[in-house]
Amino acid sequence: MIELQKDGDQQNNAYLLFYKIVNDRLLYLSTLAIILSYFYNLPIVKYSIIGDNEFRLYDIVGVFLLMFHFKYNVILKGVLAKIQIFRWFWNLFKWASTTLIITLFVSIYNDKIMFFVQTLLYLFHLYVFFISGVFVYILCLKKKRGEKYITWLFQLSIVTSLVVIFQNFELIPFLWSDSYKKSYSGFLSGTLGPNKIVLGMTFLYIFIFSTSVVLERRIKVNFFLTAFTILLSFYALVISGSRTSYVGFFVFIGFFAYHSFGKFLSYLLVFASLFFVVLLINDKLYETAERVIDGRVIKKVKNIDDFENANVGNLYEDLGSGRKSLSKRNAYFLLENPIVLPFGMGFNNRLIVVAGDTAHNMYLQVIKELGLVGFFLYFGWLLQYLLVNLKVSRGFSIGLKGLIISVLVTAFFGEQLYIYRALFGLLGLFCVITSLYISVLHKEYFD
Repeated sequence: MIELQKDGDQQNNAYLLFYKIVNDRLLYLSTLAIILSYFYNLPIVKYSIIGDNEFRLYDIVGVFLLMFHFKYNVILKGVLAKIQIFRWFWNLFKWASTTLIITLFVSIYNDKIMFFVQTLLYLFHLYVFFISGVFVYILCLKKKRGEKYITWLFQLSIVTSLVVIFQNFELIPFLWSDSYKKSYSGFLSGTLGPNKIVLGMTFLYIFIFSTSVVLERRIKVNFFLTAFTILLSFYALVISGSRTSYVGFFVFIGFFAYHSFGKFLSYLLVFASLFFVVLLINDKLYETAERVIDGRVIKKVKNIDDFENANVGNLYEDLGSGRKSLSKRNAYFLLENPIVLPFGMGFNNRLIVVAGDTAHNMYLQVIKELGLVGFFLYFGWLLQYLLVNLKVSRGFSIGLKGLIISVLVTAFFGEQLYIYRALFGLLGLFCVITSLYISVLHKEYFD
């Protein structure tokens, strides 16, 4: 990873540039603000391009990050070239930008040029989410900065989860507009967004990350803060009702148990006991969780024996909310239109309505929009994380690899790590967390 060297004029100049960026106070505050924006998705400004549109906090902070990119372009160019994970995503971004040509032609042909303008905003989101992770990675070159970012993440997740819990206790009202309330049946998700997947996946990522912080001896973060984060993130995940997030949770737990069974048993004993104690504090905590699981899982399954027999096909049919048929239709579309396969239909091109707007399957959706080239770059980027050697940080190794495997499995059921409006800043949160993971490989630090 990044190694600081002071010998030689060229290396000395690079050292001074890194010293400058690492000690840029405004940049550091901007990264704290962008992390905040991944937990606070309520609109900041409303406008109209196509119907009712909204600017969020990351739209505003993203402009500052773009300015810092220009300011420190020399450093970023070197980091993007040297760090393979970043290089893969940067190539994906450039390819998505290239396919905008197709989206532009289709927008003009359909006399919907404003759709293209909105797509440019989505591309900007893709950039901001990615570059926020890059800046966090670089700024972790300052000693103890990583622990400060982790503390900030945990504090935000605790506040956000408490808002959701208090909403279920009817102490805080629904925070979104009436149109969102109608579209999502008044689902309570605090400031994260009215879609169940946003709440579920946010706290799945936080649960996995906080678990790995407990396991990682090299990271010094307040244990009680971390434990509280684990308990609240798990509870928020449960009451999210997001079945895709449940799948991701069990994938991670399975990986954890397989990778280090001794640590898993110790972890399970401690935190399962604490969680049951928390449930006993207030009956409504248990009743809410039971109601959600019953309504989102148990009552959705037509034959309860499918659980015992592990009949995955029938369970997917019952719990998939039509994803199986959507995936089939999109797969058939790609097979019947091989011209789409190499380069796709264009980034965010939903004007050509075929087999549903989205496939609810990232493997199919990325081929549909960006072709096999985009598929290679997108999943190549994710697989790079599995190649990172974190043997010196065993706790983080479990967390990072478990997170990526979980993401690769849940990608079959939705486009969580993408830029669609209803998903808000999940991709940005993922990029920040993974940057914190790999930042432990820095060989030197600034005081």
